[in-house]
Amino acid sequence: MDEESLLGPEIEKQIREEEEGASPKRATLDLLKKKQQVTKDVTLVVTDDDGEPVEVSLSFRGIPAHEYDKLISKFPPRPQDKKQGYNYNPDKFGPALVAETCIDPKMTTEDVEELWESDNWNRGERMMLMMAAIEVCTTGLNVPFKRPDSDSTTSLL
Repeated sequence: MDEESLLGPEIEKQIREEEEGASPKRATLDLLKKKQQVTKDVTLVVTDDDGEPVEVSLSFRGIPAHEYDKLISKFPPRPQDKKQGYNYNPDKFGPALVAETCIDPKMTTEDVEELWESDNWNRGERMMLMMAAIEVCTTGLNVPFKRPDSDSTTSLL
């Protein structure tokens, strides 16, 4: 049995394409200026009016770096936050960031604070929303590079 049949045709095709070194399109300043903000959908389960579980989706879109930094600085960490390694107050920054980044449904900071303070939202569910908001604001470019000791291309992320 030869190596190709062990790997399968799709994997072999991918290996051939990588070996041929298909290079990405060169960046131009115009293309970089047109880059869109990162978006992400999050699905969670809530109960409807009849108490039945139903999946719902929320959409998040990143905000510019300077707005993210301003938002962090508005909510400095409390002593207990610093002890946990935060550079912000997660109880205030979280709702504000979710409100800024959640585009569907659109919510105010007060709306998100109401969810945060609700007995129906556990810490993990709140963190899921906050992490989605952080992710769309901090996801970096996926820039490939060649390792000096290798011919293979690897992603920085």
